[in-house]
Amino acid sequence: MRGRALPAFSDSDVSFVIETVDPRLRARKASIRENSDVMERVVEENTDRLLELVFSVEEDRVLLTISPRLLFDILLRKTARVLNKENYVSGAGRQAGCTRVRCKRSR
Repeated sequence: MRGRALPAFSDSDVSFVIETVDPRLRARKASIRENSDVMERVVEENTDRLLELVFSVEEDRVLLTISPRLLFDILLRKTARVLNKENYVSGAGRQAGCTRVRCKRSR
């Protein structure tokens, strides 16, 4: 079964990311929006900064301007980073040979 492609980032998503990361990129907005790989890389490299702004009290309107897709993308990237750094293994996981998020499976 083939997965469905994610919807493209909206114009407001691209504007928000550009204004947060580097306003000098405004001139390249169209090319950034058209190239999802560039947008993905910019979001990946600036996840913490974007997340901080999304949930800052002073910028409470940000959630009204970005798409659910961008919000989910930022949250998912942050969660993945935390899980890769931390040791979240339950008792059952330890019994199965998991020492971190990844398990040592016998083959």
